[in-house]
Amino acid sequence: TLGGTSPTYVEAQFAGAPEYQLWYVVAEANQLSGTDLEPGESDMAAQFNAKLGQPGCLTGTYFYYGFDANTPSGQINFLTVALHEFAHGLGFLSVASTSTGAFLGGRGDIFSKHMLDTASGKTWTQMASDAERKNSTVDTGHIVWSGAATSAAGTAYLSGHPPALVVSAPAAVADSYTVGTASFGAALTLAGVSGQLVAALDPSDASGASTTDACSALTNASAVAGKIALVDRGSCNFTVKAANVQAAGAIGVVVANNASGAPPGLGGTDPTITIPAVSVTQADGAKLRANLPATATIGLDPSRAAGMGRSGQVLLYAPNPVETGSSLSHFDKSASPNLLMEPNISSDLPIGVDITPALLADIGWFGSTPCPTIGLSPATLPNGTVGVAYGPVTLTPAAGTAPFSFFASDLPPGLSLTTSTSTAVISGTPTALFSGAVTVGGADGNACAFSQDFYMGVSAAAGPVADFTWTAASPNAGDPVQFTDASTGSPTSWLWNFGDGTTSTDRNPAHTFGKGTYAVSLTASNAGGSSTKTQSVVVSFGGPVACTPDLYRMCMIGGRYRVTSHWKNQYAGGAEANLSKASLTDATGAFWLTDPAVYEYLIRLNTATDNGRVWVAIPTFTDVEFWIAVFDTQNGQYKEYHSPAGNRTLLYDPFFFVYP
Repeated sequence: TLGGTSPTYVEAQFAGAPEYQLWYVVAEANQLSGTDLEPGESDMAAQFNAKLGQPGCLTGTYFYYGFDANTPSGQINFLTVALHEFAHGLGFLSVASTSTGAFLGGRGDIFSKHMLDTASGKTWTQMASDAERKNSTVDTGHIVWSGAATSAAGTAYLSGHPPALVVSAPAAVADSYTVGTASFGAALTLAGVSGQLVAALDPSDASGASTTDACSALTNASAVAGKIALVDRGSCNFTVKAANVQAAGAIGVVVANNASGAPPGLGGTDPTITIPAVSVTQADGAKLRANLPATATIGLDPSRAAGMGRSGQVLLYAPNPVETGSSLSHFDKSASPNLLMEPNISSDLPIGVDITPALLADIGWFGSTPCPTIGLSPATLPNGTVGVAYGPVTLTPAAGTAPFSFFASDLPPGLSLTTSTSTAVISGTPTALFSGAVTVGGADGNACAFSQDFYMGVSAAAGPVADFTWTAASPNAGDPVQFTDASTGSPTSWLWNFGDGTTSTDRNPAHTFGKGTYAVSLTASNAGGSSTKTQSVVVSFGGPVACTPDLYRMCMIGGRYRVTSHWKNQYAGGAEANLSKASLTDATGAFWLTDPAVYEYLIRLNTATDNGRVWVAIPTFTDVEFWIAVFDTQNGQYKEYHSPAGNRTLLYDPFFFVYP
């Protein structure tokens, strides 16, 4: 023990008490009442270990008494320890019994009023019995601090994401479970590994009497394949369990502890194990096993920072079994970065008090001026649609004093909260259906807390109705036709089929046809679905037209065939451009990118054939993507040839163009 501090007295029913029936430590009671309620007595009793560093007491490890945050390696910063202990003396503790759940003298305290068990939805002062509070003491991962100032401070200060088993269904076990991590297998990620959680079964044999410990090859491998396996601890090494479920095709493994206490770390080494492995408490394992199959994800919980509960509130330390003097009167060890008021001093703590003042503000310190009722404007939130950008909606406090801090909990998936010192903004694109309450709260510059529930829904997006127009209304062969999307319902993607074997994903493409009638279709899509519209485009040919060569256009076989080309540079972001041409002979041409003497690809039209067709040959010397369009100015035939990126194969067509 490095040190210890406790209040010398607790006070209730004094003038100025915000909660008249509750206990306050004497230091705060004096401040709230404006008087010394225990004249001549100290407010707290503090002691520190003078034997630290001596043999048998962290031998060789001493207190460092400097104020410069340059604590030498192997020493302990005394100022950090003193700040931790003095915070307890100022009221950072519950005076209720963690072994029995009983209140001191049958009266709750201001700290316990803010200890919220999210599993029951009750604070300790709302619980009906000592037994209910005793059970809550070891409800690991569900005891949070309900004060808004601390929630706001934790949201701003804490970072990273905790390892977790996140269960989304069935509703009876939907939660983010605290887990122990493994020294083997795949690292946990934000994306996680998701699947159905099922029981793994194995024989009762010499490797283990239990049929749920996966100490032998599984007997229900087909039921486990492609799923996350739930197994029990015991009889064999953790690596053996993971190897057996992996051999059965499992994508992850959850080990349920076989004794009370925190989820165990899964030790061992086996480089052949490639699936993630975590552990849960005995109680959580039993609850999960009674509700299989479940939908679960093993990974880092993206919904919360390390040290925050899923409710958006800071976790309190609630180990199982109880640790007298540590349980509940500290922040949880999972916080990142480490906090001053965790049960154990961390060597990386800076000289500071991090979010501790926010908790003291929640219990009434700094609150001599009555707090106003702080509402948020607007008073309601609009509903959203899956896949459609939401808002942004700006929430502004209608009272209070800047600067403000904010937090939000239970936002629909895909939405997030961004804040300034005066407003909070909800924005994003919803990714899933939602119906329920969204809580937005925080504190103003005087530590006056506020919280407001908004009820909103996110519905499925309606699919678009495809439609399109084109110009010219009566197009001619060889002339570009401009298509224009006229779909309703906010499509986000488009697929055109021009009826001649070519397609486009542009919203408003241009396309060139030969003479004929084409069934052109547009499929318009968004997150809500898709629809298709097909229309006939009649392309006429009024007679021979002249071919006039220019920098990009060549006229071949006596000017009968107009040939152009464009390309896409996959090395420069996919930019498209026309290519310069070089007419070599009347039947042979070339296209180049940068040097007229260096051809990227050729085209040759052979009219000396025996099938009444022009034979088109396009040898390529590049792997860029390109298109060559050939138009017969005498009969209106048109065709575009496409060479995809990476292709160096000859394009050859001896059948399409009629000749003479």
